[in-house]
Amino acid sequence: MQGIWIKKPADGDDTSVVFVHGVLSSGEACWRHANGTFWPELLAQEEVVANAGVYVFTYKTGFFSGTYSLGDVVDALKEHMRLDDVMKSRRIVFVCHSMGGIVARRFVVQRAAELIENRTSIGLFLVASPSLGSGYANWLGPLAKFFEHTQADALRFEQTNTWLMDLDRDFQNLKSSDRLSMNGKELVEDTFVVLRKLLRR
Repeated sequence: MQGIWIKKPADGDDTSVVFVHGVLSSGEACWRHANGTFWPELLAQEEVVANAGVYVFTYKTGFFSGTYSLGDVVDALKEHMRLDDVMKSRRIVFVCHSMGGIVARRFVVQRAAELIENRTSIGLFLVASPSLGSGYANWLGPLAKFFEHTQADALRFEQTNTWLMDLDRDFQNLKSSDRLSMNGKELVEDTFVVLRKLLRR
């Protein structure tokens, strides 16, 4: 696990953009296009947000990550953001793919009191992030069980997935309370991006 500043915020700018990848991916693979373009670097060069910081968080999520749970990922994100001074930003925008959106929402729910006290504004730009689980995670269920991959297991789309149901309820309650300044957008994708060459639907 690691957090890397692609570019720190300029003096006087309180905005940091935090990229969080999805399951079975990494901060490098998730955000790099086949032509070599790296989204975080592209954003760092954008004049409109020239003074904003750009930060990439990578966590353990490969097939052999075993019992390293979503809760562990959230704790790691919290600690890296604290150590790297991302939490000092008054505006934090999360750009997340898939499970990264679940990690970011759990982080926001867990740190809500601190974020409210610091008057931090939160932005969420979610790409294919399943609020209540993913049918693909069900499809990968046998692999998740074989490798004892607790993260993939936590993404199951079913009514007994209390972890995601509790997160969705807590996040909706926080959003409707209007105590924390939050804005966001969601994008939906229709292409299976994990193991796309091996697994076709």
